[in-house]
Amino acid sequence: MPVDLSLNTGLAVKKAIELADQGSSTIHLFHTARSRTAAMNGFIDEHFRLQQLKKHIEKELPGTTATISINSTSSVENAIAQKAIELKPELIIIAKHSNKKLFAFRKIISSGSLAKRTRCAVLTAKPGSLDSKIKSIVIPVQSRVPRRKLELLAYLAWKKNTTVYLVSMLNRLKRFDDYDSSVSHTLVETYRLLKDGANCQIFHRLVSGSNIARTALQFAESVDADVLLVNPDELNISSLARLDITDMLMCNSKLQLLTIAPGKINV
Repeated sequence: MPVDLSLNTGLAVKKAIELADQGSSTIHLFHTARSRTAAMNGFIDEHFRLQQLKKHIEKELPGTTATISINSTSSVENAIAQKAIELKPELIIIAKHSNKKLFAFRKIISSGSLAKRTRCAVLTAKPGSLDSKIKSIVIPVQSRVPRRKLELLAYLAWKKNTTVYLVSMLNRLKRFDDYDSSVSHTLVETYRLLKDGANCQIFHRLVSGSNIARTALQFAESVDADVLLVNPDELNISSLARLDITDMLMCNSKLQLLTIAPGKINV
């Protein structure tokens, strides 16, 4: 869990406590400082504040271990990626207070990039999700069965008894009667795999659109979903402005973004 010791930190800590298994989890608190002054002073203040967070987490989750790590870097995302590759965590939690953007050229952390580089799942949350429980999850389904998404969903849905929406996109330029049969088949196959063993309500929807990220986001907001589960290639809203789904969420949005790269699970 990267912590910047700003307003984001309280949200990240609460999400970590909410998702961790009591008594069997390890929560890594990782602070990257871009301040030379802090580094020169030996991170005294940062270390004290992280120790307080560690005590709070271990008090809230008896039996859970919290660790602390601090470094100085010019690239926060590179530091997080390197730490995640070293630790191989099941989840990276990113809290963001920033509001909806029109351009994102100076983005410090990209959820999609982190997911690709580390092969870890990345949860991005904004303040609106502070007290929300995971009751509904939206999963975009394209031409291949999203097996890694389903493996991650196993923890979220089976534990929480959620409602799951499987969503495939129909290009606005096509008619339903000449729709790509491979996408339709994948949607049905994904539904079948979930239905066979999932303790959750499952719905599948075919919706029109030309951009999978924008279409999935609009659908998730229309059903008041708590989580949108995507892979990095389903994040991009605008290449020109470097906008992705996280940039389109307002601070008060309860929708959390869970990004995971396709392929084998990193264990």
